[in-house]
Parts: sequence; C-alpha cells; structure tokens
Amino acid sequence: MKKAFALSAAAAGLMLAGIVTPGTATAAPATGTQARAVAACSTWIDYANGRGRAHANCQGTGVDVSVYVKCGNARSYPSSPYWRWEYNKAECPSGIGATGMSYATR
Repeated sequence: MKKAFALSAAAAGLMLAGIVTPGTATAAPATGTQARAVAACSTWIDYANGRGRAHANCQGTGVDVSVYVKCGNARSYPSSPYWRWEYNKAECPSGIGATGMSYATR
C-alpha cells in the first residue's frame, strides 16, 4: 500500500533566484512503516544546474520513494528511476523552475 504526499507550491521567482523552499507534507494518517516515513522524510525544491528540482529524503525509514515535480511550464515530471530506496529527485526541463512537488512511499 502506498501513500502520496503533496507539498504547497513555491513562488516561481524564488525558484529562479535559486532559493531553496522547504514544504510541509500533508496526508491522511498513516500506520507502521509509512508513519515513520512521513515523520522522517525531508522534502524541498530548488533550482540548480539550470533547472528546477524536487527532492524527497527518507533516509533510515526503509521505504522506496517516488517524486513528481510540478514545473513552470504547467507540466509534472516523475523521478527517474520511478522508485528509489530512501531518496529520490525529479527534474524540470532545462531553463524551467519548479513550482511544487509531491512524493509517495511504499
């Protein structure tokens, strides 16, 4: 069973300036490993190497992580690989900033 978590959108201007904007995870109550993952995951979006990026770091939780980044071109892009152990990131196309993100654990 997987749970999805969404983060509030960040201002595109802040992303283009390279300012890291932390978000807060929101979701229905989780149990077991997923509850530990929610409590232990840190998430952020940034602008580096000429593109917006979204990160989810769930180190030490023992879960796989998948990330979607929402970009300034009104599209969302998945992490690659889609599932990764305890940390993952997704990137916007070159020159486009991130405006938000979501992630899931399993």
